Amino acid sequence: MDATQEVHTIPEEYSADGLMKAAFAAPNNRTIVFKAVRNSHNHITDFTFSLVSRGTIDFFKGNDPTGKTFLEILPDQYDQFEMMRHVTETGITNNWVRHYPDMYGTERWFNASDVKSGDGIVRVWEDITELMIREKELHAQTEQQAEQKYLSLFNYLDEGFCVIEMMFDKQHNPVDYKYLLTNSAFEKITDLTGAVGKL
Repeated sequence: MDATQEVHTIPEEYSADGLMKAAFAAPNNRTIVFKAVRNSHNHITDFTFSLVSRGTIDFFKGNDPTGKTFLEILPDQYDQFEMMRHVTETGITNNWVRHYPDMYGTERWFNASDVKSGDGIVRVWEDITELMIREKELHAQTEQQAEQKYLSLFNYLDEGFCVIEMMFDKQHNPVDYKYLLTNSAFEKITDLTGAVGKL
């Protein structure tokens, strides 16, 4: 046998099975293999947790869902089941970001990709709740800063300025108005202080 015909044995830890086991054991890997459950008419009625990563089990607070069904654990998430069924039947990958209550009823945001695999799907997912909360807080902070900047400019004007809301009767005739916003110059010119909210 020459060198070109030499057969190399791949160590078990580098085999496809060994690498998959190592990946699924990683604490930050959140992957689930779902297998379709079909009735006598070959219609998908549920999905079984066939293979679950260590990170997913940790999210379930150590309760391994392997062997249980999706709707058994999350019975209120039928729309998510429909997405899984669609991927299995069409082969079209589904990437999604949605918020759902977890198995303990806490609302959480998830980012996931569902890919067809055999008669089921492989789901790679992550919990992005903290990221969404920070993004929402940053958005609110940016809005508040923009409002403060607008009010500072508004009050800096030398001209009197106000924003009013017209009040109409049932026949849509104007009958009164309410001050929504006034600046400092307006109060000085009109001698109306504390007019905001008044008719």
